[in-house]
Amino acid sequence: SISVTRRRTACSVSWTGRSGAPTTSATCWSVMPASICWRKTRSVLIVDDDRPLAERVAEAFLTRSTRRQCPYSFETTIATSPAACVKEIRKMHAQGRHFDVVVLDIKTEEGTRSGIEAALALHVQGSAWRPVRIIFTGVPDQFHVDCVEAIRYDAWDYIVKRDHRDLPATEVVVNSAVTRLRQLDVQQEQEQCISNNWLPQNYQRLRKKYGKDGGSLVALWHKDNGKCRVHEIAHGRDAFELLKRLKVWQGHHKEWDLPYIIEIRPLQRAKREE
Repeated sequence: SISVTRRRTACSVSWTGRSGAPTTSATCWSVMPASICWRKTRSVLIVDDDRPLAERVAEAFLTRSTRRQCPYSFETTIATSPAACVKEIRKMHAQGRHFDVVVLDIKTEEGTRSGIEAALALHVQGSAWRPVRIIFTGVPDQFHVDCVEAIRYDAWDYIVKRDHRDLPATEVVVNSAVTRLRQLDVQQEQEQCISNNWLPQNYQRLRKKYGKDGGSLVALWHKDNGKCRVHEIAHGRDAFELLKRLKVWQGHHKEWDLPYIIEIRPLQRAKREE
């Protein structure tokens, strides 16, 4: 049997055997229903000198954790200055951990563009740790300049601090972060199953099938159902034709469902290279 306790600070789940004695237990330190204790934990750093707003963003992430359909349990940290931001990131690195999402205001000190500078620093670091970077700011004087510069530094999104239609701005931030996190998870899953397991055994067959007439781009999709079953969902002579043929498939999938795309070289060229 399963007994569940839901608390403000902890969610405890324990199993009992037929004799009634407890056999296994687990505790998740966050505000969430017991049914999602084993969701993936994602750490969020919110950098903003407007602490009340930063706290609302943090609360929006924690509230999302309580939704049954959310695959993540969020932990949030607030930094109200560039120095605090650097301190929190270094503290996490010292523990062998990292932030999965960093929400940055452009100006956290008067007369500076510390959010852009932080995005640049995270971009230059260039390690395997690549957090989802979201610029969350008021409408600055140089809106377009800052937006373009943020994109150059590999920011995932640029969100203005105002409500978007019926959605509070804080919800827009969370939606954006969740979408990107899910894209990265799907990408990792596709790579592990297709690139590591399926593709080495099937590449020659794909080359014979799609390597004619100048080669092709092929979109593959793996659905995790306990077996590594891969579907060839579309192909095209180039990216334009492939994307056109993918539209119907994309219409039946979520925006974070990104297929795994490989290039099949032309058979004649491949033979010459060999």
